[in-house]
Amino acid sequence: MPTFVCICSEPQGMCYIETANLDGETNLKIRQGVSQTANLLDTMHLQSFAASLNCEAPHFNLYDFRGNMEVLGKNLLPLGPDQLLLRGAKLKNTNWVFGLVVYTGVDTKLMQNSNKAPLKRSSLDKATNSQVLILFALLLGLCFISAIFNSIWNSLNASRHAYLDMKSKF
Repeated sequence: MPTFVCICSEPQGMCYIETANLDGETNLKIRQGVSQTANLLDTMHLQSFAASLNCEAPHFNLYDFRGNMEVLGKNLLPLGPDQLLLRGAKLKNTNWVFGLVVYTGVDTKLMQNSNKAPLKRSSLDKATNSQVLILFALLLGLCFISAIFNSIWNSLNASRHAYLDMKSKF
């Protein structure tokens, strides 16, 4: 889940992430929480912390994020992509992180960037499928034409061929 980084175990609110699942890069990236929250180092301090978050609507760009956090009783603190942990990123060399979930479900940047897997079909498979459809249509056409000619022939020749017994009902 994308998480807004508030506090983490490293000094100055820094943490390290690996984004290989997102962009293929294996080098560690630094994310840093807002400096005004760096002094909140345990759950007791975190329980007394109150703030509101205002951020942009979810979109697919991995490296773009804009938002503001308003700590109650203080001014607005700007937030950017350096304060965002994306779903699919791995936390490295950091023991713990406290954060706020910003986007969930299909709104995460990972889900917005995922594409449906293409259907892998060979050219032989495509050609065979089209030929089967053509043969099926040809067979239906021949059956329809044969039925028409059969009914015409029966109406013209039923009286001359008594052994067909076209007049009797089953």
